[in-house]
Amino acid sequence: MIQIDKTLDARGLAGPRTSTLTMHILESMHDGQVLRLVTDDMRSRQSIPLLCETCGYHLLNRTEDAGVLSFIIRKHGPPTLQEEG
Repeated sequence: MIQIDKTLDARGLAGPRTSTLTMHILESMHDGQVLRLVTDDMRSRQSIPLLCETCGYHLLNRTEDAGVLSFIIRKHGPPTLQEEG
């Protein structure tokens, strides 16, 4: 099981605000720490994986349930991707 160090509940945010806030939170974290992002902004399906690829973060897991997306992101650690949903 992956240890979550921080959780960002971005439900209700739209547009680039979700990606921007996620980036700022990850920048404040230490290498190897893990962020759980929860959002209902469906544009995040594309924007969060792109953010991870661009910034060198590792998308460990992503799920979608009842219109809510959840992403597990590690700041600079060993990459693995387990996709559900």
